[in-house]
Amino acid sequence: MTTTEERIESLDRALDEIEVIEAIYGCAEQDDDAASAFSIISVAEHQKAKDFFATGSSDDASSGASIPQLEIELRIPIINNDNDVEPVCDATLRWCLPPGYPLIPAVVSIISLTALRRGSREELSNEINQHAKELAGQEAILQLVECVKEKVAEHLARDRLISNNVDTVTDEAQSSHSTKWGRRWIWVHHITNIDRCKSIVQEAKQLGLGGYLKPGYPGVVVVEGPSLRCDEFVSFIKGNKSRPGGFGRNWGHHVRGHIDFDTCITDNGNAGNAEEDSSCGCAKKQQQSRPQLTMEFKELEEDLATLGKLCRECGLEDEFKEYIMQHKR
Repeated sequence: MTTTEERIESLDRALDEIEVIEAIYGCAEQDDDAASAFSIISVAEHQKAKDFFATGSSDDASSGASIPQLEIELRIPIINNDNDVEPVCDATLRWCLPPGYPLIPAVVSIISLTALRRGSREELSNEINQHAKELAGQEAILQLVECVKEKVAEHLARDRLISNNVDTVTDEAQSSHSTKWGRRWIWVHHITNIDRCKSIVQEAKQLGLGGYLKPGYPGVVVVEGPSLRCDEFVSFIKGNKSRPGGFGRNWGHHVRGHIDFDTCITDNGNAGNAEEDSSCGCAKKQQQSRPQLTMEFKELEEDLATLGKLCRECGLEDEFKEYIMQHKR
């Protein structure tokens, strides 16, 4: 617990630090081509704090009751370890400096970093904020910027490795090598949020899965590919402590079709001994062919008939009727 005097002193330190950051990185509004862009988000609060130290009074700020929370954004260029000239991507982060900062740690949020997979962004956010806690008592923004650069480079390297592994698994599945192939039929009352739709498409593509997203009422997602990747996608959809942002813990009730093919996939697209997960209430299936939806995951229009037509064309009309339309066979 900080005293009023400590909070006022900390506010002065925070303002000085923001002034230094602005001098180093430049204001985005003044220089759109700046390598790292700086902007103040809490404009009114920032001005109120400056007025307090300029005039010696600002409402009841001198009592510590209304010391403002300051927020800034930085766009940071990320340099590849193998290339120290051109940035490979930008990371935009928001820094929340609560009353009492720097004695109280900053809270950092990732606003934009599309070069990383969702799971990596969440892990990065946890790492940055843990480091911020370790730096409590210090003006931490510049140190955290360096931490971001270092950690993002590490995550980019790891994501490239994961992506290469996904490509390898997908190539094997297409070339007669033995692998476990799966398909997941997912239903939800509605999927209307634009950002959520983008996240679903991005996650499926990063995992190398094919299939479709049908937004609107109802929302339908069907994915097809290596079973482990299908399960990882379902884990993302559910959302949990390690994968926040999903639809919630009850989402598992909406995975209506869970199909795995245990035998090798041949050049003619046949697969034997299809199994369905009994935990979804689905019966076992006998040997059947493995129709392939599409090698690329696509977002469709909201018309459910469009998805039905595509499923009929690739031989999955029966599964569409059973798992999405709930027509018993």
